[in-house]
Amino acid sequence: MKVNLPANASRATFKFLQPGVLVVLSVLLIQSCQKSISHDLRTLDMQLVAEDFVSPIQLVSSNASQRLYVVDQIGKIWTIDKDGYKNPTPFLDISSKIVSLNPDGDERGLLGLAFHKDFKTNGRFFIYYQLPPRAGGPVPGATWNNLSRVSEFNVIPDAIRADPNSEKVILEWDDPQGNHNGGSLAFGHDNYLYIAVGDGGGANDVGPGHFDDWYTPNAGGNAQNLEANFLGKILCIDIDVASPYGIPPANPFVGKPGLDEIWAFGFAQSLSYVVRYGRIERVNCR
Repeated sequence: MKVNLPANASRATFKFLQPGVLVVLSVLLIQSCQKSISHDLRTLDMQLVAEDFVSPIQLVSSNASQRLYVVDQIGKIWTIDKDGYKNPTPFLDISSKIVSLNPDGDERGLLGLAFHKDFKTNGRFFIYYQLPPRAGGPVPGATWNNLSRVSEFNVIPDAIRADPNSEKVILEWDDPQGNHNGGSLAFGHDNYLYIAVGDGGGANDVGPGHFDDWYTPNAGGNAQNLEANFLGKILCIDIDVASPYGIPPANPFVGKPGLDEIWAFGFAQSLSYVVRYGRIERVNCR
């Protein structure tokens, strides 16, 4: 399928309304030193890769592999091989652990997937998802909305699927509201795991479960508070030096006021980012 791009294609946003369909977009921007080249030559090619998902939110490949992994928000990860074949059995199915999702739209569920750089030999990978809430709440009379968790899993030897019983919990925290959960996981070139965490939800980062901060124009701010919780932050941890994890010595708050895991702060909802050489080069926020 080819679609003509508008003249302001570099700023265009494309929305695909048919649920459960995964497409690969190949944007061909024809550039030339000749000023006579028309913008009408810009085209967008779309090729159907796989379908019959519920809410596919991420497409990931492991190092040195031609296999694709599709993260379905309802709690399943699917594989597509180099020939485009979608395995009818999920690579991982944790849908029974996921908090009950709103069928009309939700910001919770299975949100992130990242493979260890040596996944081909050690079978280690990491996911980020929301479970039903624990007992208690942010203040008396209020309850938590959900429990966020980052876990490690392993693949079954000689099988193209994960071992559902291999879960090792890395981090957990309580969320006061159901929106703004972040969810992206990524390994940097420094081999550290970066975790994007939303500010806990609600509106304007205020309300039960949102702590005061130093920014006086706003009454609250998990994202600006460096000591209360992980909410509104990007975390950076080393999953190779200790169990469940170690702290990279270059993290900015090591030996200073603030949680050692924090690498960056001030995010309401960081949806995706690119990590290179120990720095985040681009963040997609909402």
